[in-house]
Amino acid sequence: MAEVHARKRGSKWQFYFEGAKVNGKRQRIVKSGFETKREALIAGTEALAQYNNCGIAVLSNDIRIQDFANEFLEYCSKKLKWSTYESYRGVLNANLIRELGGYKLCDINFNAAEELVITMKEKGLSYSTIRKNINVIRRMYDYAIKREVVKNNPFRDVDVPDNIENIGNPNFSYNDEQIAKFYDIYKGDLLGSVLMLGYHCGLRLSESLALTWSDIDFENKTVKIDKQLVLKKGIFYFSAPKYNSYRTISIDDTLVNYLKELKIQKDTFPIQKRYKVNLDKSISEGDDICFIVSKLDSTMVSNKYVHQRIDKF
Repeated sequence: MAEVHARKRGSKWQFYFEGAKVNGKRQRIVKSGFETKREALIAGTEALAQYNNCGIAVLSNDIRIQDFANEFLEYCSKKLKWSTYESYRGVLNANLIRELGGYKLCDINFNAAEELVITMKEKGLSYSTIRKNINVIRRMYDYAIKREVVKNNPFRDVDVPDNIENIGNPNFSYNDEQIAKFYDIYKGDLLGSVLMLGYHCGLRLSESLALTWSDIDFENKTVKIDKQLVLKKGIFYFSAPKYNSYRTISIDDTLVNYLKELKIQKDTFPIQKRYKVNLDKSISEGDDICFIVSKLDSTMVSNKYVHQRIDKF
């Protein structure tokens, strides 16, 4: 039967005991940070009792946040779309790992979670971005609970400030005249196409960038949404729309006329770049499709390119 031992490490005490074998190797359960030997032994006895009852010693885990975040990302890379995985990776690297990466996963409590929210706010992150970050971190801790690495999720009840007071009138929307003024600013740039498709069809940027001329039915005045454009390791791919939101949208005469004029404009360009879709849904140069939101010669563009164009305006 396992026994609890205590030893001093620096100025603090730690307890340890031997756990069951995993892959033929016996696992040592360790937790540090106690002020006295007595405190370490009491905590170790409780951890051992919990371990013997359910095979888990969640209070004695020494995994650092950075190490477990990398393990969680490895799991996500096998379960999520590449774009979602990249989003998770960016969130964890930019905030959680940078601020708390050296701490132990099990040592983060509610107060530490609240402090992270305050830190993100002080860095100038928007409330929507903070909410997104906290949601990703919550998922990581939920995964840690399933893995029986920790017992509680300190981010579960974290209060993320609501930004409704910064929005003004939540029912506010732009009218056609105001949209027309925006379009005049972006006219002649591919941002004009992004604006028109977003306003008239309610498309996400990745969906707008994925549209090809074959998706437009000018006769019936509809547009087919069955894909989004993603960039993975420098290669463009088609993937399913977010939430698998396949749909066909009716479009008004304003957008129909705009798209007709845009197609005529691009067709007169001396060189038209065309593409093909491969079996793995990656996109390479070919003779099959042309993109609607593109440079004048139909060269396809990424989300990042569009955002850079917006910054220039």
